[in-house]
Amino acid sequence: MSRIFAVILFVVATLPVSAASDAARRAAELEQAGDPAQAQQVLAEAAMSARADREDQLAYAEFLDRFGQADRLQAYERVLDNTPTSDADARKGLLRRLVLIALAEGNNEAADRLLKPYRGAGGEGLRRAEQILDAAPANEDRTTWARIPGPIF
Repeated sequence: MSRIFAVILFVVATLPVSAASDAARRAAELEQAGDPAQAQQVLAEAAMSARADREDQLAYAEFLDRFGQADRLQAYERVLDNTPTSDADARKGLLRRLVLIALAEGNNEAADRLLKPYRGAGGEGLRRAEQILDAAPANEDRTTWARIPGPIF
């Protein structure tokens, strides 16, 4: 009797995991078959469904990122919102990716907003991002002269 109970418990416990991986697996098959539009639709439906978990949303965000889609920043932010605060390494990795995406898109406001929590999570590196965000204002109203020695022919 206890074996049957254990088997039923195992099946019930792994059912959501297998359903989540089915969408990612199906999307990978479609992508390999040369149909990325259908793969994107499968992942989008899985990520936006009422039963969507973090893995579905992460698979969708990574797909959008791989193809350079404009929605990738928002997709990764949804994944970050569903990542528990106790998973510091995953949050730090997501924040780093978000900063890099925002910089690549030229969205300095979002990059600056995301860089602070990345540093708060213990993130290191990205010194170039700080240089880009803290750049000195351009001296557009100043005229400068350069002295060139000797005669100019």
